[in-house]
Amino acid sequence: MAGAADVVLTGPQKCAVLCLALDEKDAAKILRQLGENELVEVAQQMARMQTVSADLVTRVLREVHSAVRAETRTVRGGVQEARRLLEQALGPTRAEELLGGMPTPVAPARLTQLEQMEPEAFAGALQEEQPQTIAVILSHLNPLQASQVLKFLPLETAAEIVYRVARMEKISPEMVALVDAGLRSKTDLSFPRATTATGGPAAAARVLSSMGGELHRQLLAQLGERNRELVTQIENLMFVFEDLLQIDSKGIQQVLRDIDARDLALALKAASPELKKHLKANMAQRAAAALDEELEMLGPVRVTDVQAAQRGILETVRGLEEDGKIVIRRAGDSDEYI
Repeated sequence: MAGAADVVLTGPQKCAVLCLALDEKDAAKILRQLGENELVEVAQQMARMQTVSADLVTRVLREVHSAVRAETRTVRGGVQEARRLLEQALGPTRAEELLGGMPTPVAPARLTQLEQMEPEAFAGALQEEQPQTIAVILSHLNPLQASQVLKFLPLETAAEIVYRVARMEKISPEMVALVDAGLRSKTDLSFPRATTATGGPAAAARVLSSMGGELHRQLLAQLGERNRELVTQIENLMFVFEDLLQIDSKGIQQVLRDIDARDLALALKAASPELKKHLKANMAQRAAAALDEELEMLGPVRVTDVQAAQRGILETVRGLEEDGKIVIRRAGDSDEYI
């Protein structure tokens, strides 16, 4: 729904815009005050709305004099948004009863040419788009392809895009449709077929882990200047404990020299047989036997203790990599080592 000065809204439409603009708890308080017929009408209006302009949101907020967030903004409607708010107000069962007959928006057609495009050409097609738009698009790609596209963008732009991906949650079909329409107005590309795309630190970590080389460290440094806590989350997800399998024998031996034997045993309580075998293959026979004995003596342990032990080992591994003492082979790393 486009915002304009001459748009005339009904009461249910105004209520729908207001609920979409407020946070969930405040919107739920409003919805609880409505009768069942009013509730159905407002829910239908929310589901019918696509994008509500910031001007129209401001107009409605001023009219009702409600307490809202400091900044007015563009908001999204749709069946999923209506369902989320109704579940908050009435619970999942009643919300499903009210919305059960409403159609679900259909996602745009698949971006069929995207996987055939060279990363440099694809980056060129996106160079005039806003970072948030590119983040939405890259969230639909596999991590390796997304990482290759980022390599052809300026460092600051790439860092901004990774930041947006890391801060992104689920993307509604309506937002996907909006980005798709903008792309098709400039190119012959259409958007991937998906009802939602999911970002967050894990998505950013997958992209950066696929990058290889020095660029991912440069991007993390840029992100660290903006949000150190977010970078820590990404780093913790970029290299998980099972990725020790990606370290060669010489590197594993260096890691084993730098970590405590009991911490290793604790960390291995939740490790795969393949990883245990990889580590023990790089130990002296006596050390491997001692590790088995330590594992047996530990007995049941708390998951949080295992996770803490794994995090400590991963910090050691990252430090060794930064010092150039070990090499971690990542997906997409085509460099040869001699």
